[in-house]
Amino acid sequence: MKNFLFVISLTVSLFLTGSSTVYSQVNTDAKRIAKQYNKQLETIFNDFVQTNDSLMMYNLVVEAVKVGLLCDSFDTKPDQRGTVKPQYRDKNKTVLKVMRKLMVDAGLYLYRHNQKSKALEVFELYLSSVDKPLFALTPYEKDNYIPDAVYYAALIAYQLGDMDKANKYLDTLIDNNDYARRAAELKLLCMKKEMTTHEDSLKYCKVLTAMYGHDKDNDQYFAMLLEYYSHPSRNPQYVDFLKSEIKAPKQRIETFILYGDECMKQRQWDDAIASYSEVMSRDSVRFAVPVNYNLGICYNAKAIEAKDSLTDNRGNINRKGKEIVRELFGKSVVYLEKVRILDPERKKVDWAKPLYQAYYALSKKKKAEELKPLIDK
Repeated sequence: MKNFLFVISLTVSLFLTGSSTVYSQVNTDAKRIAKQYNKQLETIFNDFVQTNDSLMMYNLVVEAVKVGLLCDSFDTKPDQRGTVKPQYRDKNKTVLKVMRKLMVDAGLYLYRHNQKSKALEVFELYLSSVDKPLFALTPYEKDNYIPDAVYYAALIAYQLGDMDKANKYLDTLIDNNDYARRAAELKLLCMKKEMTTHEDSLKYCKVLTAMYGHDKDNDQYFAMLLEYYSHPSRNPQYVDFLKSEIKAPKQRIETFILYGDECMKQRQWDDAIASYSEVMSRDSVRFAVPVNYNLGICYNAKAIEAKDSLTDNRGNINRKGKEIVRELFGKSVVYLEKVRILDPERKKVDWAKPLYQAYYALSKKKKAEELKPLIDK
């Protein structure tokens, strides 16, 4: 970047010391205004060479392009005979074409320094000037910065809440190899922001699902689908989505946790236990505390429901029923004791009450009494 700026400064310096061809002024007013703008342009170039301040440098870059375009528009006015004799274009265009390339850096600098509205103006000026005669490319030149300017113009427009402008720019990037994916993701966010009706919501989900179907490794699409389906009004679809993800070739461990959580809410203890057990078989360390705790809760709840269902009208339960209940409470103790070891001060989960409940049901009064002070705190 420093070398690039040195070359620009050198080019500007050569421009300032060079001579310009003077044509006779026929269209007096236009030529007089062009001369004033050209004088202003010389001052901008001088300031650019001398400054070491990044913000000032980029502001001068933008100002140079603006003034250069104004100068050229008056400089190329036809005279009384209809003849166009530009006086300043040839000597200005070399430096200004380099300045225009720097406008993308200027826009990025302003954007990163939270001057979004100004950055958008810079990117839009860059794009609107692409067809100006002053910046006409030779057959050997190519404007490689257009996709960058288009994408950042779209991104900033989205962030500023102008969805129409953002979509206008994004539509031109869909077939660009470098920006197609990012453009599609940003367009999706625009759709999300514009959702007002049920039809909008369904369209958003359809597009997002299709994109995720083509790129199952994309964590952002997955997270966006989770966010969409986890809305209370879409709970059935949410559960169906989690079920499909559990059966998918690529299975995210988080999906099993989320599915287990949903099964717990529906009191589907066996499905919850199966899902949480799958988590522990895949990663017994990262999710040890919450998952072991949930397993303990599931077995506790399942034991209580089994006891209720196996108890007759007189409040009695047969021997086999007692064994079933004791086995379930025993499994609950195993998981909750693991949590007790991993989280002794109960900073993550409060395991004391369900563990006390399990020991009490198992008639292990001494162990239950040891936990009583923790419950009363």
